[in-house]
Amino acid sequence: MILYYISNTEFVTGWLRSLIADYGVPLMVLVWTGVSYLPAGSVPHGIPRRLFSPNPWSPGAYENWTVIKACKLIATSLILHYLLPSGLVITLDIVPLCLECNRIWSKFLLST
Repeated sequence: MILYYISNTEFVTGWLRSLIADYGVPLMVLVWTGVSYLPAGSVPHGIPRRLFSPNPWSPGAYENWTVIKACKLIATSLILHYLLPSGLVITLDIVPLCLECNRIWSKFLLST
């Protein structure tokens, strides 16, 4: 949030502003990773150390997949009902673009 505030104000201008806007998140990831590898006594209380992620393929890890378990409860009729708007989006949005590209490409081929 602080990086967003700094990059959208006149607080920092010039090359430093573009550096923060372009590389602020990766730099903060590197800083956070560096903080996580500091000795335990030098990190202030309340800052978490490294994240622990269980092996998703180990036996008994199925309990962690709560979203996947909830997906089984979705009715097939709802899924089919949601396919209609997505099909309309594809038909009305993507197909005309492809047709326009083909028209431009054929004009280019005929002109050469």
